Amino acid sequence: MAIDYDLVVLGMGSYAQQLVLAAAKLEARVAWVCHQETPANHLNISQIRQVFSILKNNLQRYPRQKRREIFYRESIPVLNRFAQSELLENVQDAGVDVIVGTWKFHKLPQSKVSPLLEVKGFNSRQLRARAYAIANDYVTNSIDVSKFDGLTENSYLTVNQLLDLENLPDSVTLIGNDSYTCEIAQAVNFLGIKTTLITTHNHILPNIDIAIARTLQAQLEIEGIEVYTQTKVTAIESIANGCVKIWTDHQILECDRLLLANNPQTESFPNHPHIYPCHHDLDIHKTINKTLQTNFGKSIKVVNNNITYIATTPPISQVGTMQTLDAKNVHILESSSELGLCKVLCDRQGQILGASILGDRSKILIEAINIAIQGKVKVQDVGIEDLQLKAQWQAVHESRGDRDRLKDWFTFRRDWNL
Repeated sequence: MAIDYDLVVLGMGSYAQQLVLAAAKLEARVAWVCHQETPANHLNISQIRQVFSILKNNLQRYPRQKRREIFYRESIPVLNRFAQSELLENVQDAGVDVIVGTWKFHKLPQSKVSPLLEVKGFNSRQLRARAYAIANDYVTNSIDVSKFDGLTENSYLTVNQLLDLENLPDSVTLIGNDSYTCEIAQAVNFLGIKTTLITTHNHILPNIDIAIARTLQAQLEIEGIEVYTQTKVTAIESIANGCVKIWTDHQILECDRLLLANNPQTESFPNHPHIYPCHHDLDIHKTINKTLQTNFGKSIKVVNNNITYIATTPPISQVGTMQTLDAKNVHILESSSELGLCKVLCDRQGQILGASILGDRSKILIEAINIAIQGKVKVQDVGIEDLQLKAQWQAVHESRGDRDRLKDWFTFRRDWNL
């Protein structure tokens, strides 16, 4: 059974380019299959974040009411920096075969045999690889809006479509529990668009520590974003002039456009041992280790890096677990300073279980804490002066020690009837 490639990457998600270039550096035979219907100006999540970041720097000198008027003029040169043709040329120069077309697997075998891939396009062909990686953008904890009654392609805008508009809408509504939806809500609100955010939970970002998440939610509301929590969307109705009526379990909302941060999911991920997801950095390392190290003997060390980073303003970074059912055996260290809000969870011996930080330096600080977790460094030995973890540990430990001594004393008096 002939093998055409060591690795075939499918899709143009945020981590597709990183994966094909990393595999090419290992001298693997790599192909990148890009959907032929993908517009030339299509941006993935990573590129969209960069575009909004650049636009924010360029537009922040203008008053909020002026930004929407000059958005189109300012966005054109920014969007031109992210031409897909240049991106594909760069990977071709690195030795990657770029194949443009629609693709599907030909009768996924139940065995461990690598499946055959059919690509239809200008040069239709069939190919087989040792491994496949699907690198479409995927956001955890997102709401599947495709199930909403009345949702059609004419009743919503994607972020890519919004960035191409000459005239931005006066108001938009976003629906989602995920971090990316919160990022987009804050970004479009900055442009001068009246923004509404609907979430089914009692606060935004349900996977983030509740105190940190609610602090960010308060910041969004201060900026003018209307946040509806514990609200379930039941139906969507297109009305005159492209406007949308949104039916919820509590009330009916209207806006100029419904904005989807995440495109409706229409395909399920294939379950096969030769097909891997590629949705974040860790997936890149796992895919290369599992598929290429046996061929080339060059293993990449995979660090258990489960950091969550949310590019809001201010940003949030979190690592490990921030929930525990055994409150008696954990310490919670909290601090608030110019750096932002920090919360660290550790056991009674000082072993760090997780940390969540809201602030401009959150990413750097959480990476340092993650190194401490991986190295099993106790919280009292972590030398991050900005967070004052050692001082907090001593204060909490002394306080608990005093409570334990008082408890022992009262127990002694009770037992001896003193």
